[in-house]
Amino acid sequence: MRLIKDKPICLGIFQSILISIILLVSPSSQAAQEVREVGLKLGMVNVEGSIGTVVLLGGTIDLGRITPNLQLEGGLEFWHKGYDCSPELGYSYTDFGIDATVKHYFPLPESSLKPYCGGGLGIHILRRNFHWCASQLPPSHLHNYTSNELVLHITGGAEYPLGSNLTGFGELKYSTGGWDYFGLLLGLKFGLPSK
Repeated sequence: MRLIKDKPICLGIFQSILISIILLVSPSSQAAQEVREVGLKLGMVNVEGSIGTVVLLGGTIDLGRITPNLQLEGGLEFWHKGYDCSPELGYSYTDFGIDATVKHYFPLPESSLKPYCGGGLGIHILRRNFHWCASQLPPSHLHNYTSNELVLHITGGAEYPLGSNLTGFGELKYSTGGWDYFGLLLGLKFGLPSK
């Protein structure tokens, strides 16, 4: 795990990138002017080090098309893992992230399957807790460590329509910069009514 010690610089970089993305989907661009889809995702990811495999929960939101084959997507991700080493000792790890991803779609002639690949940036809040209880110490000791990390990720997968307003998707994702992980995610996107 790499830690960014100067949080104001990290947040300044992220804000600059976010402003650039907003400009890409401004009214002067070719991107859509309204949210067309929101989604939910669930997956198993293998996190670096001793953390191991965790269940990841997340959400997605369609932020518009940059070009006919490029889509901007926002996302939320969360995972948590805790375990006790003994009755007196335990650890827990939590990751909450906000991501922006640009996906490039590869249209297949005469097929409803839409494969894609992409990548993006995010800010993840990482929290590690360590607690212990012992007879010679007060009943509970808790050490918390929290950091904000700039995270890069790449992804590849495919979407397939399941109905007029429902799309299923599956993707592989690799994320680095916080607690690195590689995982398989499955999800559903729900179409929203046009205004």
